[in-house]
Amino acid sequence: MRDDLVKIFCAEYRKHFNKLQGQQDQALKSYKPEQAKLTTERENIVQAIKDGMPADLLKDDLLAVSDRL
Repeated sequence: MRDDLVKIFCAEYRKHFNKLQGQQDQALKSYKPEQAKLTTERENIVQAIKDGMPADLLKDDLLAVSDRL
């Protein structure tokens, strides 16, 4: 194997890997606010049930939020 070609390959591979890592980090950052909002919404639904709201009325909402989380 030629050392110069191996170095070029390694540099290109590292550049591509860093690009993919950056894209993954961006995707995770965009999901964090939604996760926090859904967690709060789930807590509010559970609190409403504890406060006496019939669970049958909130069951579908709770399932939708849990599925999204």
